Amino acid sequence: VPVIGQEMGWLVFGESSGLFVSHSYETPNWVDYLVISVILLAAALAVNIMATNMRRNLDQAKQEITQRKDAEERLRFQSTHDGMTGIYNRNFFETELARLDQSREFPISIIIADIDGLKYINDTLGHAVGDEKLQLTANLLRSAFRAGDILARIGGDEFAALLPATDSAAAELITARIRDRLAEHNHSYPDLPVHLSLGAAT
Repeated sequence: VPVIGQEMGWLVFGESSGLFVSHSYETPNWVDYLVISVILLAAALAVNIMATNMRRNLDQAKQEITQRKDAEERLRFQSTHDGMTGIYNRNFFETELARLDQSREFPISIIIADIDGLKYINDTLGHAVGDEKLQLTANLLRSAFRAGDILARIGGDEFAALLPATDSAAAELITARIRDRLAEHNHSYPDLPVHLSLGAAT
């Protein structure tokens, strides 16, 4: 009973003080709609700006990652390849030679090739022609070897190839193939012949 009395007291108090007086509902006018539209438009623009900035930051991050990977790949390539010919360099050749020495890919054959008269070409026709002869020789040798063979430039006019799991008979066949490539080239391009001294060991 005391609780009901308290509730009745609050109702009487609210009624007498005007707390329960109904208020008329005002219909929004064009100004209200304009304000709401401006607020929504500003919010949409803010979200769009944030999304654009985020996309730009992501694209920039991807580009930086790609550039870093490209730079690392270039450094890795330069550390193992000869800058003049694009084939492996002496450092990589020696590293692979040491690795194969500990492997089970025996027998291993090695073919050595030396360009005849490169110094004379450099002295008489210029180093540009000598560089062209080096690149041409590397391409001719590359065409004669197999995918698993390791061809490298190990000196100024010296090339060497490691042939894993290759016996002396197979090495002789590859040496013959090199001579055939040279003969074909010299027949087709007599003005820029390539002459090599070749040797093989197993």
